[in-house]
Amino acid sequence: MILKLPSFVFAALTAFFTSSVQASPRPHIVRYDEGGYLDERVPEINARADAGQKVVVDGYCASACTLYLVTGNVCATKNAKFLFHQAHVGFNGPPLPRLTKTIWAQYPKPIRSWLAKKVQNKNVLILKGRELVGRVPICGLH
Repeated sequence: MILKLPSFVFAALTAFFTSSVQASPRPHIVRYDEGGYLDERVPEINARADAGQKVVVDGYCASACTLYLVTGNVCATKNAKFLFHQAHVGFNGPPLPRLTKTIWAQYPKPIRSWLAKKVQNKNVLILKGRELVGRVPICGLH
């Protein structure tokens, strides 16, 4: 027997189940991402975050790519390697300490604390392996 419902109830139930079952966007998998210019990457990262798209870092994520960590919708696999550096003009220009401070302030506290401890006299900082634990959600374990 087919259940007969008034049309307004049927429409409401259809809308409810369609919206609650609707699949979220497929995860964005990062396997090798060198970063790039902030003015190009920030809109992309924000668009993925606004769409609720999960980002899975399963490899090399450098420079502007690390800004996915700001979205809170990212996880890392055992293969993840995050490379941080100071902001600078172009790819080889002078460092921009104020911009670096502004950008780094956006990261979650565990990342900021790690950066503060590691930054002394280093141009490039790499977060990988066991150092990820407690700083970046590990995929499949939340």
